Amino acid sequence: MNNEVLVTDKKPSSRWLGKSTFNWYIYYCSFAAIWLNIAASVNLIWISPMISVFKSDDPNINPLGKPISTIHLSVLTSVSFLSPLLTTPTLGKISDKFGRKNSMIFSATLTALSYLTIAFVPNFYIYCICRLIAGVAKDYVLVNCGIYSNEITEPSRRGRFGLFFTLAFPLGYLYGYVIGAYAAFRLFNILCSLPAVVHLLLCAFITDSPVALALNGKQAEALRALEKLRDSGQEKDLELELSAILREVKSKAENSSFQLKNLWNNAASRKALLLGLVVILSEKCCGINFVLPFSADCFNRLNLSGNTVNILIAVIQFLGFLFSTCIVNKVGKKRLMIFSMIVCILSMLSMGCYLFLHSKQIVSSNLDWLSVVCVLVFMIGYSTGLGCVELSILCELFPTQFRALGVTLAVTAGVLISFISLFAFPIVRESFGVYPVLWFYGLISSVCLIIVYFKLPETTGKSFEKIQSLLEENK
Repeated sequence: MNNEVLVTDKKPSSRWLGKSTFNWYIYYCSFAAIWLNIAASVNLIWISPMISVFKSDDPNINPLGKPISTIHLSVLTSVSFLSPLLTTPTLGKISDKFGRKNSMIFSATLTALSYLTIAFVPNFYIYCICRLIAGVAKDYVLVNCGIYSNEITEPSRRGRFGLFFTLAFPLGYLYGYVIGAYAAFRLFNILCSLPAVVHLLLCAFITDSPVALALNGKQAEALRALEKLRDSGQEKDLELELSAILREVKSKAENSSFQLKNLWNNAASRKALLLGLVVILSEKCCGINFVLPFSADCFNRLNLSGNTVNILIAVIQFLGFLFSTCIVNKVGKKRLMIFSMIVCILSMLSMGCYLFLHSKQIVSSNLDWLSVVCVLVFMIGYSTGLGCVELSILCELFPTQFRALGVTLAVTAGVLISFISLFAFPIVRESFGVYPVLWFYGLISSVCLIIVYFKLPETTGKSFEKIQSLLEENK
C-alpha cells in the first residue's frame, strides 16, 4: 500500500460502527497501556499510607528521622500537582509530534526513576522534586492513555475499552494501599515503580495509534496499525476508516497555527472545552481529593484502622468500575455520571453533617462507623460513574485537530484544582475541621450536576463526527 491513501467523503460502513469481532492485539495494546494508568493511580494515593510514616518519631520507620510539620505535609502532598506549570505548554504538542506510544514510554521512565530515587535518597527536598517529576509523568499519562484508548478503538467498542483503561485506577489504588499497609518505606517505593517498569517491557510490542501516525504523515503505517487493531476482514472498511482519520488530520493541519484561538472560535470545540472543564470539576470536587489521600489519617483520628478502610474502599471501587464496564454500552456514560454525582453529593453532605455533630460532641463516638458507611457509599457512587467515565467522555468531546490541546487544558485545570485542594486541606482541617470542606464539595458538585444534566451530550457508541454534530446542535 502506498503512502498516498485516497481521502474520501464516504463514511465507514455500519460494520465499523456496529458489532466488532474479537481481536487479541487490541486487547494486548490496552493491557500494556493499562499498566501505565496503574502507575499513575499509585501516584495519586502515594501520600495516604505515607502520612503515618512521616509523622512517626521512630527513625526506623521515618526515613527523615523526625516528624514533619503540617506545612511540610501540605507541600509534600500537593507538590506533584504543580506539574501543569511545567507540562501545559508542551503536553499536547509532544503527544502529537512524538506519538502516543513514545509519550507513554517517556511517562513510564519518569515515574520509575522518581520512585526509585525516593526509595534510596532520604531527603525532604529530594522527595519534593521527585514528587513533582512524578506529577509531570502523571499529566502525560492522563492525557496520552485516554487519547490512546479512544484512538485505537472503533466507536462500537470505545465505551467499554475506555472503561478498561479507567479500571486500572482502582487496581492501582488497591495495589498502593496494600503495599503501603505492609511494606516498609524503601520497599514500598520500589514496588510503586513496578507498574511503570512492566509497561516499559510490554511497550516493545504495541503499535502507536492510527491517528498519531497519520498526524506525522505516516499514512501507510497508520493503515497497517488499523489492520492489526481491526478484525473486519475487509480492506475497504479499513481504508474508509483511515479516510475519516485523514479528514480530521487535514482539518488539524489547517488549524495548526493559533490553535488555542481557533479552538475558542469554533463553536462546537469551545462548547467541548467548557463541558470538559465541567466534567473535570465534577470529578475533582466530588470529594475524591479528600477520600483518597486523607481518609486513612482521618479514620485513624477516629480510632479506626485507616489502612483497612482504604483497602476496603479500593476493593469497592474496583468492583464498581467492573460493574460499570459491563453496563456502560446499555446505560450510557451520561446516565452513569449523573447517578454517580447524586450519590457523591448526598454522601459528602451526610458525612459533613455527621462530622459537624461529632465536633460539637452532639453524637456519641460509638457512631463513628457512620463515617465509614458514608465513605463506602461515596466510593460506590464514584466508582460507578465519575471515576470511570470522566476521561473517556473528555477525550470524546474534542475533534482530532483540537483533541490533544483540549484534553491538555482540561486535565491541567483538574490538576491545579487538585493542587489547591490537597495543599489547603491539612491547613483547613487544623483550623476549622473537615466538615466545611465536605459541604463545599457538595455545593460545587450540585452546580456541576445541573450543567451536566442539561448540556452534556451522550457520547456512548457515537463516532467523533456524530459527537461534534451533537455539540453544534445542542446550543
